[in-house]
Amino acid sequence: MNSQRAREARIVEKLGSGALSPATSAESAGRAALETKPSAAGCHGCDELEADTLVGGQPWHHRCLLFWRGRSEFIVGRPAPNARLDACVTPERPRWVIVVRAGRPAVYARLRRHFAGTAWVEVVTDRRSVLPSGNGGDPTVERRRIERGRGSATSAPVPVFRRAYREDDFEVYETTAPIMGRCPQCGRLVTMELPRFAEPPVRLELLVVHETISPATVRHVVEAQSLSATGRILLASRLLARPGPESM
Repeated sequence: MNSQRAREARIVEKLGSGALSPATSAESAGRAALETKPSAAGCHGCDELEADTLVGGQPWHHRCLLFWRGRSEFIVGRPAPNARLDACVTPERPRWVIVVRAGRPAVYARLRRHFAGTAWVEVVTDRRSVLPSGNGGDPTVERRRIERGRGSATSAPVPVFRRAYREDDFEVYETTAPIMGRCPQCGRLVTMELPRFAEPPVRLELLVVHETISPATVRHVVEAQSLSATGRILLASRLLARPGPESM
C-alpha cells in the first residue's frame, strides 16, 4: 500500500473482520502522544511501517488514527458491522434513477459498475423513442411510473421524481417521497427525510435507533452514513424520525 486511501481501505477491512476494534470513547477523547521521529513499527491500523503517533501503547500513522476514530463513531455501542448492515433500512424502490442518453453504452456500463452494490440507485437507458413525453417529464421515468401504476390496488403509491441534476451523457432523478423504515428493537414504522446529496451515494446506510427519554417516552432517530466504495465516510448525521402511517 502506498496511498492514504489504500491505508483507509485496509482499516475498514480490519474493522469489518474484527481484526481491529472500534475506537472507545476514552481513546477518542485522549490526546495522542506524537513521536518526534518516525518509528520503524507498523501502524496498528494499516500495518504499514513508519508510524508517527502513539495511542494506548499502539503505534499509528496520525492520519490513520483520525480515520479510525471517525469510522468508529457509529460502530461503538452498536451491533457488529455485519449485524448493523442487516438492521439498516432497505428501500422498496431505488431512491435515485440515472437516465443515460441513448448511444452511450460505455457511460451506461461505467455507471452500472459504479452503483452495482447499492439498492438506492438504478441506472437505465433513455427510452425516448419508446415512449414520447408530452408533459415535459423524463420519458423513462414516466414509463416506469405507468408500469408501476398497473400493479394491484394494495401496492405502494407510485413515487414522483424530480430532476436532481444533469450531465452531458445522463440525467439524475430523485424521488421526493419520504423514506420509511422499522426500528429493529421495537418494530415501529417511522419515516425520515434525507438530506440533499450532490450526487447519488455509492453506499448509503440508514439505521433506526430506539432512544428511551423517560419510562413513558420513546423517540426514534436515524443514523445516516454515506460512504465511498472504499468505506470513506462522506456524510454522517443523525436525523429525527417521525411516526409512520401505522403509528398515527
